[in-house]
Amino acid sequence: MSGHYYSVTIAVKGRELEFPKKSVDYVIVYLSNNRFEMKISSNIGCLASLKVLDLSNNNLIGQVPFVLGNLSEFESLDLSWNQLTGEIPRSLADLTFLGFLNLSQNHLVGPIPSGTQFSTFFTSFEVNPELCSLLLPKKCEHPLEPQTEVDGDGDGDDENGFT
Repeated sequence: MSGHYYSVTIAVKGRELEFPKKSVDYVIVYLSNNRFEMKISSNIGCLASLKVLDLSNNNLIGQVPFVLGNLSEFESLDLSWNQLTGEIPRSLADLTFLGFLNLSQNHLVGPIPSGTQFSTFFTSFEVNPELCSLLLPKKCEHPLEPQTEVDGDGDGDDENGFT
């Protein structure tokens, strides 16, 4: 079926996402409401056709992989209701096609990166008491410094259930 196009409407979290004239290489990963207790592998950044990723309502740990920002046509990301820690990768703020983002109900810290449409995701960062921004009750004490992003968590072990 390669090279053929189709259109589809998908309901995600009560919101309908329309995808007109999409080719069959469009990938949606919806693994919400499972009991995953692992880190998100940086290998997920190799899925060039990934458009929608929903890993909400699990027990995922570790940091949000900065390689998600390499998915230039990424449209929807939901990592809410997990146990994720660390800062929000600056690379996510550079995604121009990102139309839905939810990182709420985690343990994220630091400033929310600015750029593209991040300022329109008003409720995407709720219940992360250590996040700071002009949009949140907690204001940042220091100006945003550039993040040094490393591959994964530095332990060199990307082997987990997502590889």
